[in-house]
Amino acid sequence: MEYATREKCVEIMGQKWKMNGRPAMVMQAGTKKPAASTPGPNSGLSQDERDMRTLFVKGLPFSSTPEDIVELFGCLQARLLKDHSGQSKVFTT
Repeated sequence: MEYATREKCVEIMGQKWKMNGRPAMVMQAGTKKPAASTPGPNSGLSQDERDMRTLFVKGLPFSSTPEDIVELFGCLQARLLKDHSGQSKVFTT
């Protein structure tokens, strides 16, 4: 999930989250270093600046959609990671 500010990320991480009764674990990005950047609302920023505004969430229901995540967490953008068959890994960035 991407946010406009680092402060908003800190606020989100300080809360307890549930989606469809399941606890969702929210973590700060920063250890990922992709070969190519993904275009998005913060695409003009350096990778370190984007990482400070990016959170990972795991423990989401398989039925979760990016729209559900944006609505619940109030982020600018959500991407669901998928395995080789296209099945959601129930982990979002």
